[in-house]
Amino acid sequence: MGYIRNCAINILLVGALCYLLFVVPAAAQQRFTTAKVSIPFDCWSGDKKFPAGDYTLDSSVPTFVTIRSKDGKINEQVATILYDDPVNRSDAKLLFISRDGKFYLTELWGVLGKRVMTSEFGRNSKSDSKRREVRITYP
Repeated sequence: MGYIRNCAINILLVGALCYLLFVVPAAAQQRFTTAKVSIPFDCWSGDKKFPAGDYTLDSSVPTFVTIRSKDGKINEQVATILYDDPVNRSDAKLLFISRDGKFYLTELWGVLGKRVMTSEFGRNSKSDSKRREVRITYP
């Protein structure tokens, strides 16, 4: 009886170790993506202003992106709506529309999919005359 119990415990321990070594890191890697972007102009997302500068984009799920300035003074979560498939790293970018003399962040095209900012959802951005794109760089 003791032999069977010891074998069962060993099998459970090996299974738990394999889970921790292989499954958990793979799942974490798939859910989190970090990118860099250098925005050469002041921009807005909703009512939040982002001065021109270097930013890090952190995505833990396709429904949010965290925008953090290089100096760490700005750290904002922006809600997004996933609407299309992921793009290649080389095609990743942020899209902006000019309204009332300000550039508004409207979309993020990244490796987790194409997303529209919830503050821009439902707006007809195709009719806006000034559009700008800024390339996103993944490490």
